Amino acid sequence: MIDRRVADFFQFWREQYRWPLNRSRIKTEKKIFEFEENAKAAVSSGKVERLTSSLMQIHRWKTRNQAGITDKYAKQLDKEPKRVRELQKLLPITSETPTMVLKSALDLMRFPDCNLTVCTAQLSFLSGRVFPILDRFLAQFFSRKAHPMMLQWTEYDIFNVFESIGKINFILEDDGRSKGVPRLAVYTETSYRYNRNQYVDQLIPRLQNLAEELRNADMTYQGIDRDQHHFTSVDLQMAIFIFGKKNTRLFKEFYKIPPIPNLTIQTHV
Repeated sequence: MIDRRVADFFQFWREQYRWPLNRSRIKTEKKIFEFEENAKAAVSSGKVERLTSSLMQIHRWKTRNQAGITDKYAKQLDKEPKRVRELQKLLPITSETPTMVLKSALDLMRFPDCNLTVCTAQLSFLSGRVFPILDRFLAQFFSRKAHPMMLQWTEYDIFNVFESIGKINFILEDDGRSKGVPRLAVYTETSYRYNRNQYVDQLIPRLQNLAEELRNADMTYQGIDRDQHHFTSVDLQMAIFIFGKKNTRLFKEFYKIPPIPNLTIQTHV
């Protein structure tokens, strides 16, 4: 049976979720619901134009259009409308969608300015929030590539959390700024395909199984409606993401030069 302290970790951090960080939790959750409804309408409409609009909306939400990246992405979409039409043929995407179809959908959504982390966000909304979003914090957390200070966290039993979630060996690399900040390796075909496969074949079922364990133990979190809600795999992903965003010191500057070291911990995994 899953440990109560593990549930406490996910409960606390899920209730802290907000994106961007300067937005309230209520505004964050309402915006996510809006995107989910827009994506649902785009899928059901069968119109490529609406699907394209939804993809751009999710891209902007995820990237904040830093350095005009969403504007560049929009031009890339305009140049290759065939790929959006091919994606449309794969919809709807549900929990029953075969893994090879999920991988094909991610490949179709991938552009120079829209790589795996953003593609998984698009997949998440197009699936009605069935599937989690992959980002570097999740990749570091599951790979156990973080500052050793994390293991000294007294408020939560991080050892137990790691034991419960298991380990997934995502490929991470230095982001190239020589500041000790890792990033998910997705810029070569080999690393992209490896991390894509780890996401589909490992992360998705792992989070689904953990959510089911928490549900069976009747462990919940409080929503913005003040009701108690059972965890989904997306809720668990959101908890890990905000834990990383609120504790960035634990996810950078723990190495001077690559390779990025693993945490040395003793668990039963």
